[in-house]
Amino acid sequence: MTRQWLRCACRDLNLMALAGIAICLCARASFAWSPTVAGLPQGGMGTTTATVELTPLPTPTPTCSCSAACRCSSADQPYGVGAVRPNPESAAELHRWKGFELEASSTSSSTDVEWEDPSLDDFDQSCPQGEAVPPTATPLPGGSWNLIALHAREAWGSLGWPNLPLTQRRVYVAVIDTGVDVSHPDLQQRIAPWQQSFADLVPSTDVSADSAHGTAMASIIAATGDNGTVGIDGIMWGAQIVPCKVGGGSNGTLEKALRCLEWLEDLIDREQVRIAAINFSFGSECCDCDVERAIARLRDRGVLVVASAGNGRKNSDAPGGCPFYPASYPLSNVVAVTGSDRYGNVLFRYGKRRVHVAAPGVQIPVLTPGGGRSLMPGGSSPAAAHATGVVALLHAQDPTRSWKQVRNLLLSSGPRVQCGSQPECALVSGRRVQAWGSDGLGALSCSNQVVVRRLLPVEDKIVRQPGKAVVLRVLSIECALPRVLPPVPVRQASPPGGVIQELVFRDDGVSPDEVADDGEFHAVWTVPAPPGRKYRLTVGEERLEIVVVPTSQT
Repeated sequence: MTRQWLRCACRDLNLMALAGIAICLCARASFAWSPTVAGLPQGGMGTTTATVELTPLPTPTPTCSCSAACRCSSADQPYGVGAVRPNPESAAELHRWKGFELEASSTSSSTDVEWEDPSLDDFDQSCPQGEAVPPTATPLPGGSWNLIALHAREAWGSLGWPNLPLTQRRVYVAVIDTGVDVSHPDLQQRIAPWQQSFADLVPSTDVSADSAHGTAMASIIAATGDNGTVGIDGIMWGAQIVPCKVGGGSNGTLEKALRCLEWLEDLIDREQVRIAAINFSFGSECCDCDVERAIARLRDRGVLVVASAGNGRKNSDAPGGCPFYPASYPLSNVVAVTGSDRYGNVLFRYGKRRVHVAAPGVQIPVLTPGGGRSLMPGGSSPAAAHATGVVALLHAQDPTRSWKQVRNLLLSSGPRVQCGSQPECALVSGRRVQAWGSDGLGALSCSNQVVVRRLLPVEDKIVRQPGKAVVLRVLSIECALPRVLPPVPVRQASPPGGVIQELVFRDDGVSPDEVADDGEFHAVWTVPAPPGRKYRLTVGEERLEIVVVPTSQT
């Protein structure tokens, strides 16, 4: 058996072995197999470190959720905007290749085609890469519109700023992207000791070349603020960025993203470092089983994956198409983020089952390689980075929080989103992320905020045959914690009848529930005979209708 090692860091350390499992008992917190040493507060807290032998519990391999229509192999599948690929033989193939968010390069030959979304974010050409924006653009720390919308200054104040520098609160955040300009003045001291590039045939640690998009994302999360430079203020400038590079302008692939995920998994196990979140500001409509399983393994290591939901005005729940990945993997450690404007209007992808939350996504100040800064006009890329920054703040506020609690606080925070001139903009949470709020709306100050949303089935009306099982998944949380659902009656609607059964929803980690106490509750209902009947049930304020058809009917 492979030996695993657990390192405990806490005040008043005690070790206890039960059934071959090592547990750290601390005055401040308890940790089982969850690397936490590097995530503890820096300075002012006495710690003791011990290394003990650990036999980890086996983790079952999760079932792949990819449908046949959306499934594809990770090998050589482009991730990113303008991904160059052979001309598709049919429009049906386009979903396998279409990417977004990364600055596109020119078409290399007549047999290659660039597929670009008209709403792609790009850097403001009025401010060339490397050229500094005048310092008056950000008159005071936290003064840009996106940070005002987050109530960032109030959140920083709750962590002791300005008397206590945020740089003293170390939180590790991985950025899988085009790399990061590690020499940028506003990212000095913000880069972790570990970095990796899979952009080229031979892996390396050079993550700085052709890194405009990744540098922008890292700067939103962690650029050092209030330091007198002509830069920008990151959301949590105590964050340490762990960059993993998948490509430059447009040559990222699923295979390279998978290698980054596996590298981070190995890094966590090898260095015993706690990574709070992975920022994934790109993707495609290609559902890959290996990527999904890698994200599930990272979930078991306490890592959130914050992913952009995709650009363009599109409903990710719409039948007949493929949603955007990795944002749409049905794993509770994945948070899908779309972009909004300063008025809270959702501008990009939406979906009340698959897109969780909105965050600022237009006219965002960012850093550019070469020491400058610019404005990113729009996209769900910067929105995901804002959510990741708030995750880092939540870890800085309380390093003992689990990924489940952090995810729930993120989804419970902020005001309701608006649709603007669009007919629909529904999200899982219905909210735009906010870090602080005296009224209990902030992630760091959450109180009495409830979110109840059915996640499965995706459709509001489904067709099933007698004897088939209907699996229901419902997100039910109140701030950080799960909120127990009352029994849900199933009523016979046609022909009219009464309650035939009450469903009990559980969040106990017993199949089909994958993770206990994460706020995602499950119930299973077996469709009764005979066909020709309709049943209805209501969870929260949403109705689900089940139509029973003969076994010969699909």
